[in-house]
Amino acid sequence: MDAWAFYHKARSVQAVYNKDSQHEAIQWSQKALEKDPDFAAAYGEIARAKGVQFFYQWTKDEEATLQEAIDTAEQSIRLDPNDPGAYAALGYVYRYTGDETRAIANLERAAELNPSNANIRLELAHTLDWFRHQDRALPEIEQAIKLSPRDPRLQNMYFYKVHILFHLKAFEHSLEATRGMSAALTTDTWRMYYHLMRAANFAQLDRTKDAEKSIQSALKINGKLSVAAMRKKFEGSKNHPENRRFWLESLAKAGLP
Repeated sequence: MDAWAFYHKARSVQAVYNKDSQHEAIQWSQKALEKDPDFAAAYGEIARAKGVQFFYQWTKDEEATLQEAIDTAEQSIRLDPNDPGAYAALGYVYRYTGDETRAIANLERAAELNPSNANIRLELAHTLDWFRHQDRALPEIEQAIKLSPRDPRLQNMYFYKVHILFHLKAFEHSLEATRGMSAALTTDTWRMYYHLMRAANFAQLDRTKDAEKSIQSALKINGKLSVAAMRKKFEGSKNHPENRRFWLESLAKAGLP
């Protein structure tokens, strides 16, 4: 395998979004850099994986991991100032620091450089939602799905569409979007979030029994789920406080312990 092949292996496993896959993505990216030390995109992939490790607390030193994510993303841009993936990686990581201006600006720059990249549209949509710009986020995620309807990250795309509609309080539309997500699910992490999103929407629609069933389905996947655990995960993430409040309030109403 050459550097390009190692990089694409890293991309494919990083999209899985579990603890082992992020570690594996970093390893594959490092193999790419052993073949080509100036491979900008490989640094960008390491940045994304480390950002996810920070957010999900899959690391022993969260602050050090976040700084490493920023450093590798900036290294990616230094190596190739015209690489859209490098700007996207940096913007996506800045999202975790709460720096709205730099997060959105870098992702918008990435989208300008490559308007047809579905993953960049996904990351821009997620970041706009993160900082509570749901009206701007919705067309971006819809464009991502349109650009790449067979994408390995399709479950991610549909999740953020569901999430954005939920924050817009379009609960029926959000539930409708979970149908698309259900057909794209490939991992337990996203299956869990599928059930949690349905539970939150059902709770807001006062469909108590449906909400409770969805919570039980999520708990079967992860028995350690709780409102307190979800709150702790968000504490260091700089997510918009209103997003956090509404999400946690809805899960508590749905019956999450």
